[in-house]
Amino acid sequence: MVAPHAEQGREPTPSGTCILHRVTFTPGAAPRDQAARCLVQFEDPHPAYAVLLERSPLAHMQALPEDVARDDLLMVFASAGLQTSHAWRQTLEAWIRADDDVDQPTLETMSFGERILWRPGRALIIGNPERCEELLAGIVAFSWYEGCLRGLETDIAAFWSTADDDIELTHMPCKRHQARSSHVDACVTRTTRWRMAYTRLETCLEKAPTRLSSAVRRLYNELAMQTDVHDRLVSLDDRIEVLQDLYELATDRLSEHRHVIQELRVEWLIVALLLVEAALSVWQWLT
Repeated sequence: MVAPHAEQGREPTPSGTCILHRVTFTPGAAPRDQAARCLVQFEDPHPAYAVLLERSPLAHMQALPEDVARDDLLMVFASAGLQTSHAWRQTLEAWIRADDDVDQPTLETMSFGERILWRPGRALIIGNPERCEELLAGIVAFSWYEGCLRGLETDIAAFWSTADDDIELTHMPCKRHQARSSHVDACVTRTTRWRMAYTRLETCLEKAPTRLSSAVRRLYNELAMQTDVHDRLVSLDDRIEVLQDLYELATDRLSEHRHVIQELRVEWLIVALLLVEAALSVWQWLT
């Protein structure tokens, strides 16, 4: 993870006790839109940019956005103390906890006096405005890597039924199974890409990016611990290994079966030639 040159000329934080940040993660090259500000450039598990699409003050008890695209992060910063009323703070907490996912409920932690609430796609910071920038950087980085991990988990979970149907290819394949060779080749490619993505992602999740401040790295590691990143990586590693073994075995079995069929064809051709030769010999003897 590296910071792009656009980070050097960043705009000052808007004044106000409550600020909304809308961040999107875009793969590939940096966006050409001059109004968009690049926050972070990521290299793993694939090249992408975190782009700040919006940074705007929120008025007291203003309606909060509910539309969160898959690759978006909505982060609200609210000043601590009397600058933010109790009712407004409760509204902000209700917003971030709305429609909590049972598998990933809203997390809560502290970072040197700042209170941080996080869930996929949303974050809320209550604290000192001077720390908004560095905490935003940490939350953006964690949201990107955790989102990539979640994406891998979702893709593999959706693929499991396909793998279950392909188990029959790992033992005693028959002629009709050869039509699925291209499917098996595609699955080998897919599982290999998952392994590469996992390898590139594992280090980034197990260890906070060094470009973050020490305080934010502690926050990053705390969020990783609360989201069970280590156990999820172990489980994902096992799943990828099972799928790779399955399709490597299926490839071997189909190759062996194809080789046997080719050998049989050659042997039958030899037998046919021998029979023709014997028939010719008999015909010559009779004539």
